Amino acid sequence: MKVWCRWLTSLVLLLAFHGCATQSAAPGTFDVPIPGGMYGWGSDQGIEDFADVAVAQSELLMRGDHGSRMWQPITPTKYEAERIGGLRSYFPMRARWKLKDGREFILQSIDTAAIVRDYFSKHALFKVQWERENRAFAVGDRWPTLVYDIKGDSLRLRWVLPINRTPVSQRTPDRREVIEREVYPIATIKGQPTSGLNFDARYEPRK
Repeated sequence: MKVWCRWLTSLVLLLAFHGCATQSAAPGTFDVPIPGGMYGWGSDQGIEDFADVAVAQSELLMRGDHGSRMWQPITPTKYEAERIGGLRSYFPMRARWKLKDGREFILQSIDTAAIVRDYFSKHALFKVQWERENRAFAVGDRWPTLVYDIKGDSLRLRWVLPINRTPVSQRTPDRREVIEREVYPIATIKGQPTSGLNFDARYEPRK
């Protein structure tokens, strides 16, 4: 029963992400290539890299610079956290963090569109799994995810492309699928040293 629930939940999330993508988008950048035409967004924070971090927070600025803002915590995880999915545009992000040695860093506006544009100007646009296999999208296929993490004084961006090694004909709700990840590092951005950040003040009202 649990396997069926997980499979059904994945299908519901897939439809929800697609519906989100078809709605009118907030101001973003649409003229930068997106592998597969749609992507997920979230943190992919490794436990070891987070060992010297006391607290870290981020936000994807989907409302622009004048909307209300809410810092989201960055926590270690074994898998990329697709807390936002079905995106067809690029938005700026921001991040702030404090290391256990007391140093604090902030990045107020990371232009992810410009960073991705520069990356694909130097590297070929990778294909998602169903494009490589010359077939339609199937249940069990995954879209790529643009992920970030913190390591020391820097924030790192990369693409993660999950590849389902279980043949389409053998993907059933009661079978564990074999998923591998292709990782494409994009950029490492040094944080701006700062001090006195109030990490408890996570909400900033509309200007």
